[in-house]
Amino acid sequence: MAELRRHMPFPNGVPSVSTMSRMLAAVDEEMVSLALTNWIGEIFNTRGIHIAIDGKGLRAAARKVRGEKTPYILNAVDAASRLVIGQLVIREKTNEMTAIPELVELLEIEGSTITTDAIGATENIMNAIHDNGGEFVIQVKKNCPELYAELMSLFEGLSEDRKKDPEGFQDK
Repeated sequence: MAELRRHMPFPNGVPSVSTMSRMLAAVDEEMVSLALTNWIGEIFNTRGIHIAIDGKGLRAAARKVRGEKTPYILNAVDAASRLVIGQLVIREKTNEMTAIPELVELLEIEGSTITTDAIGATENIMNAIHDNGGEFVIQVKKNCPELYAELMSLFEGLSEDRKKDPEGFQDK
């Protein structure tokens, strides 16, 4: 209480825990998230950096939401500074695949390289990154059989080209 009084005048006394809980429960978390993302964008240049995007479950919060499923958030992190530059709540009945394009739209990613785990290896996500001026590095696993086969074919073709023209593959 004394700490709060040092930073803010409370002429009618410090609010009770119940009052603070009601006040915080009324806050629209999406608006706060958007405001923070915009503010970070104003003070931190998110263009031309390495941005890692990954979802995380807030396991300890599951008890606090009355036994419902574990809430998930999607983070965009500047890999160099480890600063969270964007964040979205992953709503029930959605997942990272639908939330990543939304998060990419919120960020200024022109010239940035975006990395995701294997869940980001979808055409929709790659297009969202590309359409916003970013580049991507993704993991491709065998659970995406068409993309995996296409990449394997591409690399096999490169191996054949290298055998035919080894000098064309030398460092210059």
